[in-house]
Amino acid sequence: MSSLTDTATIAAALRAGMSIADARRRYQPNEFALRALALCERLGSAPAENLERLAQVEVAQAKAVAELEVAASGPRASARLVTLLPVLVLLGAQLLGMRVLNTVNIFTFGSILFGVLLLLGGRRWSSRILERAKPKNLDPGAALDAFAAAMNAGLPQSFAVEEVESLFGSQPEVARLVNASAETGLAVSKLARAEADRQRLAWRIESERKIHEAGVRLMWPLGLAVLPAFVLIAVVPLAAAMLRGN
Repeated sequence: MSSLTDTATIAAALRAGMSIADARRRYQPNEFALRALALCERLGSAPAENLERLAQVEVAQAKAVAELEVAASGPRASARLVTLLPVLVLLGAQLLGMRVLNTVNIFTFGSILFGVLLLLGGRRWSSRILERAKPKNLDPGAALDAFAAAMNAGLPQSFAVEEVESLFGSQPEVARLVNASAETGLAVSKLARAEADRQRLAWRIESERKIHEAGVRLMWPLGLAVLPAFVLIAVVPLAAAMLRGN
C-alpha cells in the first residue's frame, strides 16, 4: 500500500507547487508513477492530474485484491479446518484405545496416502483459481493519458503520437481517436481522457467478475478434494480399526 499512498501524496505535493525533481527525491514513486513523471518532465506538461488518475487506478487495484482475499477467506478457513480434523480424529481415537495407528495395513495406508494427495491437489487447484482471478498490475488507460498529457502540453499531434508509441508501442486506439477528432472537431485530449476512463471501468468490471467467479469456483476443490480427503484420512482408518476391534 506504500506505493498507493506515495502516488496520491506526490500528486498532492505537485498540486502544491513542488517540482518533479523534488517530488522524485522526497518520495518513493513506483514504476508507473516514475514513467508518468518522466514523460511529463520531458513534454513540459502538468503531472499532477496524471498522477491523480494513476492513484485512482491503484485504489481500484488494491480494492480488487482485497475483495479477492475476502472471497478466498471462507474456503481457505474451511480447508484448514478439514485438514486439521483428521489429525484430531485419529489422535482422539488412538487415545480412546482404538489403535488406529498401531496396525496400519496396506488398505489403511493407501487410503491415508490418497487422502494426502487429494489435499495437496486441492490446495494447488485453489491456488490456480486465485492466481487466475488476481488483478494484473497494469493501467489500461496509461497510453491514452500520456497522449492527452502530450496534447495538453501543446505538442503537435504527430509528435505526441510518436512519444506515446515510443513508450507504449503501437497504439491503434490513439490513431482512431485522432481520426474521430478530425471528423467531429472535438478536442482529442478530452476524447483520450474519456476513452482512458472507459477502458479502466471495463477493466474494473472484468476484475470484479473474475473475483466473484473465483469465490464460487473455490467450492469445487473444497467439495471434490478436501472433503473426500477427510474421509480417506480419518473416517476410513477409523472404520477399519472398529472392524478389527469387532
